[in-house]
Amino acid sequence: MRTIDRVTMVEQIGVELQKRFGFDDIDAFLAGFGLAKPENVTVNSKRIYAKAGLAPASNEIIVKVAQELDIEIPESMKAAVTTKSPAPIPVRPATTTEPTESERLFALRDTVLANFTGGNWHELGLFTGCERIVSGHSRLLRSLSFGDPDYEEHVLPVLLSINKADPANLTKMEDFVRKRFDPGENVSSGKRAGKTIVFQPKVFEIPDEPVDPMLNAVMMPFGAGMRPVYTAIEAAAAASGYRCQKADDIWEQSAVIQDIFSLIYRSFIVVCDFTGRNANVFYEAGVAHTLGKHVVPISQSDGDIPFDLRHHRQLGYLANGEGLGVLTTQLTKRFITLAGQR
Repeated sequence: MRTIDRVTMVEQIGVELQKRFGFDDIDAFLAGFGLAKPENVTVNSKRIYAKAGLAPASNEIIVKVAQELDIEIPESMKAAVTTKSPAPIPVRPATTTEPTESERLFALRDTVLANFTGGNWHELGLFTGCERIVSGHSRLLRSLSFGDPDYEEHVLPVLLSINKADPANLTKMEDFVRKRFDPGENVSSGKRAGKTIVFQPKVFEIPDEPVDPMLNAVMMPFGAGMRPVYTAIEAAAAASGYRCQKADDIWEQSAVIQDIFSLIYRSFIVVCDFTGRNANVFYEAGVAHTLGKHVVPISQSDGDIPFDLRHHRQLGYLANGEGLGVLTTQLTKRFITLAGQR
């Protein structure tokens, strides 16, 4: 990387931060990138102060800061960052990594930009006891009401000021935003245009585990006679890169139906065997359809398929060695097709 490009980039970042933030806000912004508050810097220029804070930053950090501020990045800096081949970083489960304060503020900013009206800002101010910060800002509400392009640059500084007024305000702001704008988690397998609904079950508890795009749930009558059928489904899942699970393999909850709901909730595909017109399977198919899962109906007899489901394509099979082999082949093709819709 050329030294002149780094110097130019740091200068542009300094100018941009000078326009957007106060000194304390610059400290909070840079802290989000792991940069410490500049020491022994006694100047009245926010530009120079910001540049001092950026001095120890790596080229990668400089690029990330520039991207956050929508500053154009020189090709030499892009090349210097992208051509490196760092050692692989172990991937840790998201549940073990708590977001930093800066990451939480950035997430709040994005939600505010996408959803807030002037009324929401006043509500947030009252909710956090910081109405004076909202109403007293010279440009925030005015730029929002007139659709001015500078509105975006005022949002984060106001959120930073509210957070600075009381550390508990960050959680309050997140709660406020969540209650008004959180659409809920989408657990459906398919992506379709059109209206989306959000609902909360009254009978079941929502599992903590996320949806597993590699998991197939199997709903079928209990009984030793169905074991070869499950083995055929399991073989199809393995051949197409999935893994299978059925309700009687699980005992995590005292209520069986909760284990069944959890399995359907976490699955990408739900295979429903309607052989024998089993009432439990009918119920479980309804749950799977309501959650938007890919439901694959199978049966040993067309007459076992409920009337309300006969407009859906289903796979009929014979419960002998040859028939189960054909079932495995047909399910493998279907599973592979659905894999393209992840």
